[in-house]
Amino acid sequence: MKTFGIFLIATLIFSLSTITAKAGAGNKNWPSECQGKPPHYLVGLSQEKDQIDILYQVHQVYLMSSADSNTKSPFGANLGESIELAFYGHTFTLYLPMYRRSSEMVYYHTANSITPLTEQEFSCVKADLRAWIQSGIDGDFADHKMISDLAVESFAKRNKKTPYEVRDLLSKPIPEYGTNYADVLQIPQLEPADFIKSIKFAYFMPMGSCNAYVFLKNILAFTPCVRRLDYVVGKNEVIKHELIHANIKLQGHPISWYVNVELLAALMPFLESPTNLNTFFYHGYLSSPWEALKVFGGFDVEKIRKEIFRYELYKGGSAINREVLSKYIPEMNRAAQWLRESAIKVLWEYYSDQHAWVAINNMSYDDDMAYKVIMAKLYEPTLLGGHNTTVRFILKHGDRSAEVAKRAWENVGKPLKIESDLEHKKFSDDIKAFAKMLGLTDDIIARVGKYYGFKVEDFKNMDLNLLRRVISDFLQREGAFQGQTMEVR
Repeated sequence: MKTFGIFLIATLIFSLSTITAKAGAGNKNWPSECQGKPPHYLVGLSQEKDQIDILYQVHQVYLMSSADSNTKSPFGANLGESIELAFYGHTFTLYLPMYRRSSEMVYYHTANSITPLTEQEFSCVKADLRAWIQSGIDGDFADHKMISDLAVESFAKRNKKTPYEVRDLLSKPIPEYGTNYADVLQIPQLEPADFIKSIKFAYFMPMGSCNAYVFLKNILAFTPCVRRLDYVVGKNEVIKHELIHANIKLQGHPISWYVNVELLAALMPFLESPTNLNTFFYHGYLSSPWEALKVFGGFDVEKIRKEIFRYELYKGGSAINREVLSKYIPEMNRAAQWLRESAIKVLWEYYSDQHAWVAINNMSYDDDMAYKVIMAKLYEPTLLGGHNTTVRFILKHGDRSAEVAKRAWENVGKPLKIESDLEHKKFSDDIKAFAKMLGLTDDIIARVGKYYGFKVEDFKNMDLNLLRRVISDFLQREGAFQGQTMEVR
C-alpha cells in the first residue's frame, strides 16, 4: 500500500517499543575493569529515560567537551598510550595521545588541565572504548544483515530467481577477473568483521569539535565528546554511523563517489527509537528525510524546530520550551519510527541494484536522488493536507508543473563552478586539518611533497585524488614512501 500512514502507526506497538527501549536505557553494565564505575570522561553524565532530559544531557556534553576538543592540542596522533584491539579476527592499534604514562600513574591531558588516573582507572578507559566499538559492530551487523537479506530477495524477484539461487550465484568466483559475482553486482553479503576489518589505525583524540570520521577507509578517529554523546543517548549512534563508512561492501569505491554516503550511514543509526531529539531536529545528514516527512506526511521539522524554543540560541540550551516540545514528542517519535521503517525499504532497494541507483544520481547531479525516487515509489504525497487534496492540486496545475520540470531538467548537467569550487575548498581544508591533527606540519608536508612535485602553497589547489593518495601512502609507508623513516612529530 502506497499511502504514507505516519499517523496510523499502531500506538500500542509504538508505546511498547518505547517502554522497552527506556527500560534498558539506564542499566549500564560497565566492563569488569571499571569495578562498577564509569570511565573518567563519563563522570557526571547520566542516561535519562525522558527524551527532553536526554536533550539537556546532550547540551551538557557539548559544554564539558570543549576542553578536550581543542585543535591547539600539541600532542601528535601517535604519541602517548596505545592499545591493540581485536574484533572478529582483525587487530588494529588504537592510539590515545591524550594519555601519558609517568611512574605508576597515567595522566589525561586536555587543553586546560591534566587529570591523574590510576592504572585501574586507565584499564577502565581501554575496556570501555573496546566495548563501545564492539557494540557498534554488532549493532550495524544486525541492521544490515537484515537489509542485505531483503536486497537478495528483491534482486531474486526482479530476475525471477529464488533467494537461494541468488546467494549461490553471489558466492561463485569469476576466475578470469579474480573476483566473484557479489563484488560485480555489489549486493552485500555481510559478516560482522566487514564493519571493522578495513581499519588499520584508530585515534581517540581532540579534533576541534564533537567529531568522528573514517578517513581513507582505514583510519577511524573520534573524540571524547562523541563517546559521551553515545552514552547519554544510550544507542551508540555515532560509532555505528562511522563503522558503516568503514564497510567497503556497503560504501566501497568507486560507487560511493556517486551517492550521499552520509545519508546512507545515518538512516539506521540516527533513527532508532526513542529518538534522539538533538539528532532528529538538527543533524544535517537527515535533510532529505526531513523533506520526505514534509512531502509525504505533512510533518514540518523546520516549523516545529522554531516553535520549541523561546528564542534563538545555539543548539537550544535553556531556551527549550519544555511544554511545547512535550506535546510534539509522541507525533515526532511516530515520524521518526516511520522514517526508520521507510529507510529499511530504501536501503534494501538501493543495495539490490547499486549500479542503477548511482546512475540515476549521476544523471540528475543529485547524490540524494536515489533516496528521493525510492521514497516517491513507496509513498504518495500528502503535503497539502492529505493525499486527495494534494493530488487534486497536482492535476489542476499539471501543465505548469511539467513546464517547471522541463526547465529544471534543462539545467541538469550544466557547470556549477562556484559550488564546485566551494566544495573543493571545503574538502581540501578538511584534509589539511586532518593532516595537521596527525602531526603533519608544513615542514613534513614539504618533505612529503617533493616525492609528488607539489609545494605547500599548492596544497589547496592540488587534485583531491592525488591528495588522498599522498596521505594514505605516507601513513602506510607505501608507494614513494616505502622504506622511508620520516617521523610524524
